Amino acid sequence: MESTILALLGSTAGAVLALWLTQLLIAQLDTPFEYVNYALDVRPDLRVLTAAAMAAVGAAVLCGLAPVRAVGRLDLRDLVSQGPIPGRAPGPARLFNVLVIVQLAASTVLLLGAGVVARSYLQAQDRSLGIETRGLISGTLTLSHLALGPSREDGRLMRLADRIARVPGIAGIALSRESFLGTGRSVPVTAEPPSASTPSTLTAMEFGVSATYFQVVGLQITHGQGLDDREMPNPRRVVVNRALAQRLAGDGSPIGQRFTRDGDTEYLEVVGVVSDLHRASAQRPPVPTFYRTLRHDTNGQVTAIVRAHGPLSTLLGDVRRAVHAVDADIAVADLQSVDALLDVRARQQRLPTLVFGLVGSCALLLSTVGLFGVMAYGVRTRAREIGVRQALGASPADIRQQVLRRGFAVVGVALLAGLGVAGAARAAAGSTVFGLAHLDINVVTLVSGVLLLASALALYLPARWAARIDPAAMLRRS
Repeated sequence: MESTILALLGSTAGAVLALWLTQLLIAQLDTPFEYVNYALDVRPDLRVLTAAAMAAVGAAVLCGLAPVRAVGRLDLRDLVSQGPIPGRAPGPARLFNVLVIVQLAASTVLLLGAGVVARSYLQAQDRSLGIETRGLISGTLTLSHLALGPSREDGRLMRLADRIARVPGIAGIALSRESFLGTGRSVPVTAEPPSASTPSTLTAMEFGVSATYFQVVGLQITHGQGLDDREMPNPRRVVVNRALAQRLAGDGSPIGQRFTRDGDTEYLEVVGVVSDLHRASAQRPPVPTFYRTLRHDTNGQVTAIVRAHGPLSTLLGDVRRAVHAVDADIAVADLQSVDALLDVRARQQRLPTLVFGLVGSCALLLSTVGLFGVMAYGVRTRAREIGVRQALGASPADIRQQVLRRGFAVVGVALLAGLGVAGAARAAAGSTVFGLAHLDINVVTLVSGVLLLASALALYLPARWAARIDPAAMLRRS
C-alpha cells in the first residue's frame, strides 16, 4: 500500500507536469512551408492517462514485492539481538547497485543523445554556407498538375525564367530540381577506371540545375567550365564540387574523369569543379556533390533561386506576379528569402533539443535520487560496522572516503556501460540516424562531467552521515 500510494502521487504530479510541458513544446513547432499547418491534438487523452496510471501501479507492485518477501524471511530473534539498526544485507545491496547502474547507464545514453542534438542546434545557428545569402530568394514552382509533357514544360520554365529575370531588382535567376537547402538525391557512383586512391564505389548527391545556377548562388568555378543548357546532345557532362573532385582524383585534376551512377551503364564526364556549398553547416565537411543539366528532368516541380537587389518584401510579390503573368495555374509556394529559411531551420532544431534535454534531465534526476537512496540505505545498514571501524581507529575522513569510493565505483561502471551502449548504437545506426555519426569527445566529456557532478552531490550527504556516526552509540545498541 505504501509503494502504491507513492506511485499514484508521483504519477499524478507527473501527468500534470507532462500536460504543461506538452503544451510548451507544441508551441515551439515551426514549419518552413507556407502551405502546411500543424493540426496536433494535445488535449488530455483518457486512454493515455489510464495507461500511464496502470504502468505506475504495476511498477509499484513490482517494487513492493521485494520488501514484502524480505519481511517474510525476517528472523525475530536476530532482529531483537541486533537492536533497532539491522545488519548488512549483501544480497539486496548488490541488487540495488545493479538497478542504480542500469538507471545511470540509461541516463548516460539519454544525455549523450541530448548533447548530440544540442550540438546540431548550435551548428544550425551557423549561417555560413560558403556563399553570400543576403538578397537570395528561393521558391517552389509546381507544374505537374498542368500535364504539359517534357518539351512543353521545359519551354514554360524557360519563359518563366526569362520573365522573372526582367523584374526590376532581379540580378539573376536559376532553376534547380531539388530544394535549395535540401540534400539532393543520394546515389552510389563508381569511378572509371578505378584507382588505388579512389574507392571503387562512393556516395554522392545529385542535383539537376540550370546553367545559371552557379553564378546566381555564388559558387565559384575553380577548374574547367560550367554547364550549358544548350548541350542537349550531350547531357552526360557534369560539374562536381571540390569534395567529390578530391574523392575522384585525389590531388590530380578531375577534368575528364568519368564515373557511373548505380544502375546506369553510361558514363558521366566531369567538365568542371565548383566550390563547396555547406548546406548543413560550415562546421561539417561538405557532402560530395555533382550537378547535371536540368532540362527535361524536372518531374513537374522545380525550385527557383533568385538573386535580388532591393527590398525583399516588394520583390517577393513582384516575382509571384511575374510567374502568374506567364501561367496563372502554376503553383508558387515557399517563396521567401534564404535567410528566412535558415532561421526556420535553426528553430526546427530547438524542439528536439528541448525534448532530449528534458528527458535527459529527468533521467539524470531520477538516477541521482536513486543513487542517493541506495547509498543512504547502505550507510544505514552498515552503521554498526562503521561504528566498529571508528572504535578501532578509523577517522571520519577515512569513513567518508570509503563511502565515496563505493559510490563512485558504481557510477564508473554505469558510465562505462552507458558509453558502451551509445557506441553500439552509433555503430548500428550511425549511417542512418542523423547525428550519431558525429558523437565526439567533447559531448562525451561534457556528459561524463555532468554525471559525475550530479553523482558527487548525491553521495555527499550519505558520506557525511557515515562520518558523523557515534561509535559509542552504535556499540551500545549491539
